[in-house]
Amino acid sequence: MRKLLYVAVAASILLMLMLVAATPEKAIAECAFDGTPNLTVADATGTYGGTVTLTATLTRLDDGSPISVQAIDFYLIDMNNDVGMVVTDSNGVATLYSVPLSNSDGSSISVGTYTCNGDGCDTFGILVSPSGCDTYKAYGTLTVEPAGGGGGAGSVTLDLGGSITGSGVVTRNLEYNSPDRGATLDIPQGTTALGPSGGPVTSIGAVAAPPWSSAISVPGVPAGACLVSFAYEFTPSGATFNPPATLTIRYDPAMLSTLCPSVALGDPRNFVIAYYDSVLGWTALTPSTVDPVNHTVSAPISHFTLFAAYAPPPTPTPTVAPTRTITPTRTVTPTRTVAPRRTMAPTRTVTPTPTVAPTPTIVPTPTIAPTPTIAPTPTPAPAAKKTNAGVIFGPIVIVIVIVLVADWFLSRRKKLQ
Repeated sequence: MRKLLYVAVAASILLMLMLVAATPEKAIAECAFDGTPNLTVADATGTYGGTVTLTATLTRLDDGSPISVQAIDFYLIDMNNDVGMVVTDSNGVATLYSVPLSNSDGSSISVGTYTCNGDGCDTFGILVSPSGCDTYKAYGTLTVEPAGGGGGAGSVTLDLGGSITGSGVVTRNLEYNSPDRGATLDIPQGTTALGPSGGPVTSIGAVAAPPWSSAISVPGVPAGACLVSFAYEFTPSGATFNPPATLTIRYDPAMLSTLCPSVALGDPRNFVIAYYDSVLGWTALTPSTVDPVNHTVSAPISHFTLFAAYAPPPTPTPTVAPTRTITPTRTVTPTRTVAPRRTMAPTRTVTPTPTVAPTPTIVPTPTIAPTPTIAPTPTPAPAAKKTNAGVIFGPIVIVIVIVLVADWFLSRRKKLQ
């Protein structure tokens, strides 16, 4: 009994040691800071349907020194909407750029002010905490402003901030969405984005408006053409991109009859993106790519100006002139020269030569050849019968074998007797 007790105690001790060894050290050390941390988050303001930049700072509470290389998680509105994670830099600052003002289900966050005045709020504006350690949290206020009026116009600004170098080179892929979400600009990493003055582009904005809006001046189009989307005026005007960025504009099939009431648009696959030039007017960008399923038109752009999806005027069918029938020139037959009439001599009377009857040719009587005698088919002589040696020598060999076997048995028998 005592031995069983010792075995149970030893087994319990071994199990405890295994559980301790299996516990990750990281889980113990994740909330272990050098001193008490002080985590703060800056309030943020954005425009409905746009993006916002979030910033958190992590320092020591006792002396204010920064805590670097610590991952910070960012949340908007509720804990289900984890919008990203950033590691603090040498100053203890973590900045998350171009955060869409969207709920966890993808819908846009409604216009309003969101905050939390205490701990444990189910909804809030902004929440940050060190990754893997929710002991320390910080809350900030999020303000979502209207996108603007003017019959659909509005402006949303994308702050490039730490996403572009001093020489204008974009350090990560960027996506900008217009206020109405009808236009998307994709700027790939490595693109050189320069403003009108030659310096780096620090922010991007756009105003969206239907063609009839007074919010922006939308020039008219040639006869037979039509703008099939809102117009988008990007800023800073004159900014350049090398290589080009990609602009995608959405068109609404249900709005085409309103936008183009008197224009026969034809096949939507002929739509293009066009920009307005004060000298050339509306100019189509090539190549333009149409997605008829998602109702978008895309094209590369190398500078900022006024853009829209555009149905160009139909190419007129050239009128083919009828082929003229050429009347052939009549050949004039030359007048025949009439030779002078020759005086005919009197015709001499010719005495006809009597016709001699031909001597008949006697056909010889054919000689009948004698009927050839058919020689009788020779009867082949029977072949001489060949004697089979096996028939003769076979029985002899068998008899000899039988005799030898019988003699062996007799001799064997005598020996046994």
